[in-house]
Amino acid sequence: TRVLAISRAIERELLDLGAPQRKLLVMALPIADDAVVTVGRAVARSSLGCEPGDWVFSTIGRAVPVKGWDVLLQAFRGVLDELPQARLLLAGSTGAGDERACFESLQRQVAALDAAGRLRFIGHVTDIAPVLAASDAFVLASRSEGYSLALLEALTAGLPVPVRIEYYHTTG
Repeated sequence: TRVLAISRAIERELLDLGAPQRKLLVMALPIADDAVVTVGRAVARSSLGCEPGDWVFSTIGRAVPVKGWDVLLQAFRGVLDELPQARLLLAGSTGAGDERACFESLQRQVAALDAAGRLRFIGHVTDIAPVLAASDAFVLASRSEGYSLALLEALTAGLPVPVRIEYYHTTG
């Protein structure tokens, strides 16, 4: 009977697609300022297999094409050429039905890029605090994102987020 939009931007998009205003309800996803990083950096890094001298990038999502992990892996290969001590942590589910094929493709890509020793698929996590605490920067590579709670949590944790925005909109 109602359509929930997770931001005003999504509401505008739905209106542009013809959704009736009376059926839309905007409900932004909140985060608590004190609910993000609650673990020490050294402990978090050690638990995730990172060395003290590593420069750690992280992302949180799911292994599905829209999350852009394939693009992130390609970009990370270039980062390694310039910053050999870089490490990439990919946290998120990889085993659900729609994720398996994407994850298998990502694993083949990692093998072809010869970067396996510098990145780690963590899998599903219920507490992202250690991932954020271990990180030097957070990366969001999504091809489309309505309202990224992971991005907000990373920013709340004080992580820098490299930004390059490209917007592609297709109709029809």
